[in-house]
Amino acid sequence: MMKICVCGHFGFGLELLNGQTIKTKVISEELEKKYNQSSVLKIDTHGLKNILILPLKLLIAMFTCKNMIILPAQRALALETIYLCILNVFFRRNIHYIVIGGWIINYIEKHSIVAYLLKSYKGIYVELQHMKEQLVILGYHNVYILPNCKKNSILDVDKIEENQNEKFKLVIFSRIMKEKGISYAIEAIKKANRELNDHIFQLDLYGEVDSKQHEWFEREKQNFSNDVHYRGKLPYDKCVDVLCKYHMLLFPTYYEGEGLPGTIIDAYASGLPVIASDWKYNACVVINGKTGCLFKPHDVDDLKDKMIQCYKNPTVRIKMRYNCIQQAKLYMPEIALKPLFENL
Repeated sequence: MMKICVCGHFGFGLELLNGQTIKTKVISEELEKKYNQSSVLKIDTHGLKNILILPLKLLIAMFTCKNMIILPAQRALALETIYLCILNVFFRRNIHYIVIGGWIINYIEKHSIVAYLLKSYKGIYVELQHMKEQLVILGYHNVYILPNCKKNSILDVDKIEENQNEKFKLVIFSRIMKEKGISYAIEAIKKANRELNDHIFQLDLYGEVDSKQHEWFEREKQNFSNDVHYRGKLPYDKCVDVLCKYHMLLFPTYYEGEGLPGTIIDAYASGLPVIASDWKYNACVVINGKTGCLFKPHDVDDLKDKMIQCYKNPTVRIKMRYNCIQQAKLYMPEIALKPLFENL
């Protein structure tokens, strides 16, 4: 019997760089490394064609796999859960649900049937301790912490260097969408440069533009100053080589589904401190004063002030870079995925 089925957003044949796809691929690759490739069955949920034949593929997988691992987006969770639980009346497989992001608490409070069925799963794997605590309060006893993880090569501490005479280079590396706070970052750059009466701050944007927000981003680019540039997509296996050239990463998000953001893991692996909004679980990931700093969500002036403060304190910032590299080791797949491996 094949041991493991992974059902998630692979996007086979496409260059998809969103967090859901990257997480799905990283987990499946680590499973193949541990149990060999022939023991892992992968089911892709990307695209209408795959969605239409998903019930048949899951049924076939139930015949051959002892463990079923699902990584659904919010819209797919109810359908997959109800269908798998019906099948499992007959097959009695171990179902593992790996949560992507931080929306699960609000979701189950509004969907009582799904909330009940999830208690029958072998494991629910959330990204942070605080998420687990919230689910335990709601009566779940099958919850494990499975941090988001990346197969990054962590920057060698000997390669940490900064030229204090150059421009202060900031970067955003995430899905390009309004809710990631792109507009706040652009406005903060303009305000900071006006306050210092110089073009000190520069911002580069990397990431895949959200499929539903191309028009918004084209309008937003009209607000770019000469200090802001969109650099296109950045393959996740190349991110450390690129990000380590910057001074800090900006993460002004107010996205409702934010959990343990992969961009912060990438920043840490690159020895890059983070200026993040104090939004959702960011305070659990960005250690204020050690691996970065937090600002008030939606507050451009507070973001601007934090940027200037970090710029004027290079000694503190350099210490943060070393701390980030140490923190990055916690998010390597071989460490982060232990709870899943132990439960299969």
